[in-house]
Amino acid sequence: MSPPIVGSRTPKYTPAQLDAYFARIKFPKAEHPTDRLALLTALQRHQVTTVPFESLTLHYSKHRRLSLDPADLFAKIVTRGHGGYCMEVNTFFACVLRALGFTLIHAGARVRDGAWLGLSHMVNIVTIDGGARYLVDVGFGSNGACQPIPLSEDPAVARFERRHLRGRVTRRAMDIHTDPDQRVWVYETALPGPTAEFEAQYSVLDAEFFPEDFEIMNLATSTLPTGLFVKTVLATLQVAGDDGEVESVVILLKDTIKRRIGDGKTEVLETLKSEDDRVKALEKYYGVVLTDEERRGIRGLASEITDAPY
Repeated sequence: MSPPIVGSRTPKYTPAQLDAYFARIKFPKAEHPTDRLALLTALQRHQVTTVPFESLTLHYSKHRRLSLDPADLFAKIVTRGHGGYCMEVNTFFACVLRALGFTLIHAGARVRDGAWLGLSHMVNIVTIDGGARYLVDVGFGSNGACQPIPLSEDPAVARFERRHLRGRVTRRAMDIHTDPDQRVWVYETALPGPTAEFEAQYSVLDAEFFPEDFEIMNLATSTLPTGLFVKTVLATLQVAGDDGEVESVVILLKDTIKRRIGDGKTEVLETLKSEDDRVKALEKYYGVVLTDEERRGIRGLASEITDAPY
């Protein structure tokens, strides 16, 4: 298969690669709507329900390095059926969208985990015909959106609601800003129900970021010993119901598989007692098949389930 078409700043996949991707996400071209926003929405929904958000390469490999090269990402996500973390899947998805004629920029974001952290997250901002701008993020795991969110200061517009999650975007200052006139887009989520409060998940700098920026961010995020992805085997996949709408999310965190459903309820599906259990669960719930070499890659790491039978 031909390599991606690479411009100076706008790599995109070839028609043959797009066909392979549509097969991967089970969304053939014959089903694509002609309306641009409807197409973008459907693509995002299919992406997050078939391509897992995961940190597996940082544990199940010899090299433990994450490439943001579009050709490497295509091989990992489409050919091998794996997923990736934010900078991987959002870089990949941008190459798909450009090939379909969408206009977009990458932007950097900082996650809130009790406090605002350093820049470590990547999103796409897509402009639809007519100038409307949307936050499109296919790489934020269990609290990620399953549809584009308008970048609007109108609270009635910049929001979504699904059975397992509500989300919105607001334009405001952060509590760490020393200049009160500063503004960022803040992505917030809440569990279903009228009494659940929204909590900030990340803030987006409304400025174009470049591959050189993400090269540095990717290196730090994928190697920092205290970072979540380096310490923890995790994977998430949003799940659609019979009507095609996202209704739950399946979460692997260390040795536990859980499903979060409507009303904020969580059920434990499996407790994994060995590496063999976890490898089987990755295939069962996420469609990820590890090679023998990849399975051996976790040996000796703190993230290994230590009573592995091999």
